[in-house]
Amino acid sequence: MDYMETPLEDIVFNVSPDVIDSIKIEASNLSPQKEKEIEDLSQVIGNKFIELYGEFMSPEKQAMIKEIPHKILVLPSEGFIGYQKAWMKEKTVNNPSTQGYFTIMGNIIVVDENKAQIKSERMSRFGAKETDILSGVIAHEAAHFLENQDLSLMFKELGASFYAKNILSKLNKWNLVSRNDLRRVLIYKKLVEKIGTNVHEVFFGKDTTDESKYKIYGYLYNIRDELDKIFR
Repeated sequence: MDYMETPLEDIVFNVSPDVIDSIKIEASNLSPQKEKEIEDLSQVIGNKFIELYGEFMSPEKQAMIKEIPHKILVLPSEGFIGYQKAWMKEKTVNNPSTQGYFTIMGNIIVVDENKAQIKSERMSRFGAKETDILSGVIAHEAAHFLENQDLSLMFKELGASFYAKNILSKLNKWNLVSRNDLRRVLIYKKLVEKIGTNVHEVFFGKDTTDESKYKIYGYLYNIRDELDKIFR
């Protein structure tokens, strides 16, 4: 995992809700009722982001909250991979555990319907529901949707895990994540304790100063051995 920032070059653009709707018609297997459930769920998650972290967001990011329900594509596994191959310059998602991703190519959150269903079935015996699984994926990727894209990938991944965990906790949803993801949460929590709530302002783009950004990067560099174990 790179400690440095990733040049965005010409790959950032925004896809309109009409285009997303046309993709859904062509590639999604969800019923209109299920689409509405996911839209409502993502709205609840967006509202919780505002409630917990709105004060740390730039006005632009605050305005983006209302876009989240219209920026989610839930596709079967074939479409999940196919979308990335067709639309994105990033490497294809080939991790079997990956249930969703956010792409700056269109500013879209894409969720693998099949993987979410499989994980839901496996975890149902412990009391988890399908909405718990979907909430976790959407909350994590919504954090990426709202982040300052100019920051380092490692910092953004740490933050997404932290914010998703807190959102799910406040919504009384299961937080079904890997051990490494929990380690990311703890590292980000320590980062906030060390530097303060300015960390939130940097993540969500309210503070874009080099001074604040490199103070965070300096802390991460000092724990680089621990980070390498998580991100390798």
